[in-house]
Amino acid sequence: MNILFKINQKAAILRGIDAPHSTVRITVDPTVLDQAEREMLAENLGADLDATKGNLVLTSPDYEGVLEALADLIRKDVATQEANAVVKAEEAAKEAAKEAAIEVLRAECEQALAAGGTLPEIIIPWSLRTLGGAIGAYKTAWEEALKVQGTERRARDLEAKEMATQIADLAKQGKEQAILDVLKAAGSQELMTRMAAGLAPAEEIEQKVHDYLLEQLGLAPGHVEWDSLHSVERRETNAKLSASEFARYQELAKTIPQIIETEILDIQSWREAEDDEEGDSDNEVLANAGKWLRITWRDAATGTTIERGYRLDC
Repeated sequence: MNILFKINQKAAILRGIDAPHSTVRITVDPTVLDQAEREMLAENLGADLDATKGNLVLTSPDYEGVLEALADLIRKDVATQEANAVVKAEEAAKEAAKEAAIEVLRAECEQALAAGGTLPEIIIPWSLRTLGGAIGAYKTAWEEALKVQGTERRARDLEAKEMATQIADLAKQGKEQAILDVLKAAGSQELMTRMAAGLAPAEEIEQKVHDYLLEQLGLAPGHVEWDSLHSVERRETNAKLSASEFARYQELAKTIPQIIETEILDIQSWREAEDDEEGDSDNEVLANAGKWLRITWRDAATGTTIERGYRLDC
């Protein structure tokens, strides 16, 4: 292939090479070039075997000059790719640190920050003191994340994983302190002692916190029917109610604190087929499980979620 190349005559002079013309045609056999050289040559080659419009510029008007120019462009291309990879890694690290901080704040401080450090419309004695310290810790972590994001040098030194770990530790400390306050308020000194020794089952601690929060909200801990709906197939939200169901809903609404979210559901779930019913391969049928009022509330300090259901069509 007889290709037209552009010559940098000034560079040729500095090298002591005779280059009387600004362009030259040189025969190149692509079969003897390696893959990187062929790709770079093709990238800079225009119509009619003209390579003068690209970035391939020779400093020697011969075949060796072609190889040198190709090698130089390949080195620059690799260096550019490496530099771009470093920039992307730094940007990803800073973004990950920012997202980790945002996620902790959103999950642990959503209710408290919105109300300036107090839970709206409901007062639990231990909440104010515990949340005050926890929110301060989360704000400090958030401010540190913003500083890391704005300072390139610190972003390199403090990797995203380390930042996320530090923030998670703060969240864990705040949650553990809130749980201890709940157990103390509930009079569970014996459970606190076992917890301090690392011998208390997590399920027992969670259940005690759960029951205490239910008591503070004025809700009965029962509702076994709701807990038995293990295999819910379909939940239709905003279900329409009959007169009797609406009356039941109004009666329940009077006893539920406004802070708690409510949702009316029409539920179907799987159950074992009876003798006169034809079940599926598992001998189960999809049956109407009734209309329910579901209530949910999340305690930001302990990370406990309260979920209960009241049957409306009973």
